[in-house]
Amino acid sequence: MREEYRRTGTEGFDYTQDFSIPTPPAFMGRHSEDASSSGGGGGDTGRRLLDDAAGTGSANCPSDEMQSMMGSAKQWVQDTMADLEEVQDIILGMAGVAIVGGFFYLYMMRFCAVPIVWGTLIGIWVLLAAMSWGLWQNYQNVMEVVNYVPQLSSYDNDVRNSKIALGLFGVCLVFFGAHSCMIFCLRERVAVAARVLSLAAESMIDMPYLIVYPIVNVALVIAIFAGWMAVAILLASAGTLEPDYQYGTKVMAWDDELQKVGLYWLFGLFWTVAFIEATGFMVLSFCVCMWFFSPRPADAPLDSDERDMPTFTVGKALRYTFCHHLGTLATGSLIIAIIQMMRIALEYIESKQKQLGLEDNPYVKYVLCVLRCFLWCLEKCARWMNQKVYIITCIKGTWFCSSLCTAAKILFTMFTYIAVAEFTSAIMLFLGKIFIALFTAVIGAYFLQTRELTSMVFPCILVMLLGYMIADMFITVYDMCVDTMLMCFCEAKANPGSGICVPKKLESFMGDDYINSQPVPVEEGAEADAAAPTGADEDKAPTADPDFPDLCPVLLQEMREKFARYDLDQSGTINSEDELQQLMTNLYFALSSKVPAIKPDAIAERVKAAGDMSSNNWDFKAWVNWCKASFPEITDARL
Repeated sequence: MREEYRRTGTEGFDYTQDFSIPTPPAFMGRHSEDASSSGGGGGDTGRRLLDDAAGTGSANCPSDEMQSMMGSAKQWVQDTMADLEEVQDIILGMAGVAIVGGFFYLYMMRFCAVPIVWGTLIGIWVLLAAMSWGLWQNYQNVMEVVNYVPQLSSYDNDVRNSKIALGLFGVCLVFFGAHSCMIFCLRERVAVAARVLSLAAESMIDMPYLIVYPIVNVALVIAIFAGWMAVAILLASAGTLEPDYQYGTKVMAWDDELQKVGLYWLFGLFWTVAFIEATGFMVLSFCVCMWFFSPRPADAPLDSDERDMPTFTVGKALRYTFCHHLGTLATGSLIIAIIQMMRIALEYIESKQKQLGLEDNPYVKYVLCVLRCFLWCLEKCARWMNQKVYIITCIKGTWFCSSLCTAAKILFTMFTYIAVAEFTSAIMLFLGKIFIALFTAVIGAYFLQTRELTSMVFPCILVMLLGYMIADMFITVYDMCVDTMLMCFCEAKANPGSGICVPKKLESFMGDDYINSQPVPVEEGAEADAAAPTGADEDKAPTADPDFPDLCPVLLQEMREKFARYDLDQSGTINSEDELQQLMTNLYFALSSKVPAIKPDAIAERVKAAGDMSSNNWDFKAWVNWCKASFPEITDARL
């Protein structure tokens, strides 16, 4: 703004000085058009100098930049929300696509697990070989620089770089050597791992309802946590308000008894959550164990993949779990809860460092760090071992300590099988998650491009995250099935003469002592005809046996089949406690949906009470008479 000031000097003359002064708006970087268009270039120059010196020019105004950024962010959020509203039906539909992708992955693993596993492992072997060669070449190049004459000014840095390059080469070479040993020296274990992955996928396809396990588990944990939080809030509000004179406020204080109640309530949360997780895992493991050990139908050829699966598998698994093994689950979850409380106690001790004047003590920090890592590893190992114990409990029906001993024995004797299978399954499960997530994202992007969107990036990312979450649900159940299958195979391989039936894909790895790899022995005469009817007799109902008129003909036929199958030495008699134990366990398993429940411990006690089986040497008739006296729950059944 231009103004004229008239000044009168003391000598009596006056003069007019034309000059410019900045008005307040000029300091905010805003100038009127008349000011910018009027004369007085010196005034404009001064104004620009003042603006630049103050950093408040229109080009440098921080408030304008912030306002522009906030406006852009607001516009992006509005556009994104509009895009999500436009494609919400596609995003919801992609959940179904992810489920389809999960089952497609399972079908691939069922039919193509062996080539997929071997192709992946060989690809990793080639990659490690290429990395080792590249790191060695890098080390050679660095050493040429180190040995250059005359010595370079960067000699010290080059020496350090050469040591780093050599270390990386050594690490990569170790991994390459270990992977090579696994592929070439442990190829049988790799083959078992591939077939276990195939069988686990097949079991999930046969029992697709297992997929809902993570959803049910999370829902139960959320419900328990909601109730726990309600009581925790009541406990937190049960303290007394005490004045804080330093700040003029009041703080909540809790006495020792209330603090102990709070710790008890926290421990209860850890124990309950661990118990829910263990219960879900055991129910799932029971289903997989029943699938794994289901025998072939009596009329099926020995090379058949058919399985005589029991009906109402989940119902039986729930009954076995809640009626017989809650103590085992409580013991395993108790161990997890104790370790978690130890971690909480360690964090509490660390929070008191400042009060004790130890916050700057390096030795205390070191010890606390080591203990934190130790307890974290201990919890991971306990969870891993608990899963093995629960699987053994499902297989043998023993309680926690007995199952723990059996699991430890299997881990030591079958270490190579378990190590190779764990490594292989970890790779394949990770690739499975990536495959399902990318499969969902690609299909989603195809449908998203049919809509008018400002950007496809965020909707695609959201679709991929949805696919990854559903993939994680699939892979969690698949991982549990793989672990259960692996332990079932190891248990069967450790006891090849027990008479249990394993899937056809694994029979070639069981060894020469495996009973079911040989033809099932049958008795001669009428008993053989009853045990294995052929031709037109298959369509006829079993007839009553004059020797056992009080027994149901269908039950008697089932007993003949089991007697023939579990006569392990093919002597025509049951002459050992092991034969009798296997016979009664599998007979009850086959009839469990039609007879009253019998605990595994009760079966073992009655078998032991039979006495010395080598002297008893029961034939079929003697065994049936003993069953009528010792197992009336079975012989009184009407099938």
